[in-house]
Amino acid sequence: MESGEMLGFTNVQLAKRLGVDEKEVRRLFDPHYASKLPRIAQAVALLGKR
Repeated sequence: MESGEMLGFTNVQLAKRLGVDEKEVRRLFDPHYASKLPRIAQAVALLGKR
């Protein structure tokens, strides 16, 4: 199961909405990867608009 599927969307769907590659979305859900705060904030904002 992809990380986003628990929240009702796929990583590919979120990547399209963010305008980034799917692997960047996977990194957002990886606690060992230092994602940049603006990208995390953008993803959280999109999740709130479902």
